[in-house]
Amino acid sequence: PDGQIAGLAVSEAGGAYQLSDSKEPGTFTVTRESASTRVTWYFRADDERRTFDLTFSVDGAVRRYSDTAEFYYKFVGDGWDRPVGRVRATVRFPASLERSDLRAWAHGPLNGEAQINADGTVEFNVAPLPARQFWEGRILFPSAVVASRALSPSGPRVDAVLAEERNWAEEANA
Repeated sequence: PDGQIAGLAVSEAGGAYQLSDSKEPGTFTVTRESASTRVTWYFRADDERRTFDLTFSVDGAVRRYSDTAEFYYKFVGDGWDRPVGRVRATVRFPASLERSDLRAWAHGPLNGEAQINADGTVEFNVAPLPARQFWEGRILFPSAVVASRALSPSGPRVDAVLAEERNWAEEANA
């Protein structure tokens, strides 16, 4: 995906995992490739439910257009060989936004959803996420939030996004 990941951290129940190649429980590794970043964390479990938090910033994953700004990001790729019980991705912006400033869509399993919260964050939730299934989100917000970014030369974007999302919704409903 576009954008550089920074400040990546893995934790569980408030306890931070350590970046290490040791593969010992309580550690994680990061493998960066041209189009993806793979995070692998190590733990011991015996038929139990666990919750892990991955926290990171993404810089450069926003495109600015004359009529909007767009964040479009794949949170989970389709390379997983096992299902995940639940995925929740929360997107926070560098500026304070109102619910009315945002439009959001989730892509992947049809049981997932995008929720715009009163505090100006957007949550993308899916439970479960089947094996080999991606989970991504798209958000449109005012371009003034990222006024320092260069304008895309392709012109206005809102109408094209709305048409694309409408077509995908119609296909999913068919």
